Amino acid sequence: MWKVYWKAGPLDTLADVYTFDDRDTMDDFLHDRINAIIQVTIDHSPESKSEEDIEEIRNYEESLITIVAKRDHEDWSNEKISTRTQEFWKVEEVQ
Repeated sequence: MWKVYWKAGPLDTLADVYTFDDRDTMDDFLHDRINAIIQVTIDHSPESKSEEDIEEIRNYEESLITIVAKRDHEDWSNEKISTRTQEFWKVEEVQ
């Protein structure tokens, strides 16, 4: 199981949390969501975006993501987290 914490910005204290049963589903979700954010930024920008600009946007979005991998024997049912909802990037192994 994978848990993704995605902040709205660097000063955000409440992350959106998404859980995934497998890595491929999580990777697809992150790839699609980041590409959608990039596309909205391009579509609403008054000037054209270079490849460097696009890579900068991608790096910024990726910096807001933290991924935690759960070991099979761990129980997350009592985990206390502050969230608004139910980070190939930063992958943190749960100790």
